[in-house]
Amino acid sequence: MVTTDYLKLKKPDEAEKYDIGVQNDNMDSIDKKIKATDEEVKKKSSVDGNSDNNKVTFSENSVRQNIVSGETHKIIFGKIKKFFTVGNKQGIIYIQ
Repeated sequence: MVTTDYLKLKKPDEAEKYDIGVQNDNMDSIDKKIKATDEEVKKKSSVDGNSDNNKVTFSENSVRQNIVSGETHKIIFGKIKKFFTVGNKQGIIYIQ
């Protein structure tokens, strides 16, 4: 029996008779994958979108740009780093 590439779901041949067991096995595989994905998402952020425990790896943006709503933390922090780097080169003092 042929299987799908990613989840390895069973793909009966067109000539084979319908087997509810194959359908149930496929549904169980899908359910397990969705559950595992859901658990990973829950680890990364809370229900309210708080991501205070996430670690973000970022590098300085190549040009100074405004932050846009919907961007990832990686992009935002890169833009912030560029903002302060450019400001410091221009002799601007930032007050904490």
